[in-house]
Amino acid sequence: MDTGGEGRCTERLPVPALRALPLDLSPRVEPGFRTIMKREETARPMATLNEKQAALFTGRNWGVIATIREDGSPQATPVWIDYDGENVLVNSAHGRTKVKNIERDPRATVTVLPAADQQSGYVMVSGPATIVEDGALEHINMLARKYLGEDKYPYLGPGERRVIIQIRPERVDGYGAGG
Repeated sequence: MDTGGEGRCTERLPVPALRALPLDLSPRVEPGFRTIMKREETARPMATLNEKQAALFTGRNWGVIATIREDGSPQATPVWIDYDGENVLVNSAHGRTKVKNIERDPRATVTVLPAADQQSGYVMVSGPATIVEDGALEHINMLARKYLGEDKYPYLGPGERRVIIQIRPERVDGYGAGG
């Protein structure tokens, strides 16, 4: 490999060779090595939302939840959102992609923009997510009242088991209306 005399690598891989490179970027632990810290030991303290940020989650605004697919790529879904004073809440159902992703890897981020003026700012909450079944049907009915003006969620499928995704805020970012 020629460094070009200036410490730069001048060898280039042809495009077909680049396509053959593995895409799995997940961390690996080689035999004979051990991890220094476990994920649980690196958890951040819980962050809190200010009044403006909490209002974006409790108001009639849509959010987008981002989870991590098995291949490490992001998966984002528009969702109805809620906030219980401690956790950001998203309602879903067993078998949905976002639920499967969280069951495998609990990292999640929810971003919300104000419906009235989406250019005025945003709030983004990131943290570990937990799947909760208790109260999920009542929660989706409450969200149906908030978003549809209906007392019961009209799209419940036969045998569908609703869940609440609780995101514990470890990081809160915002700007403008969400700052």
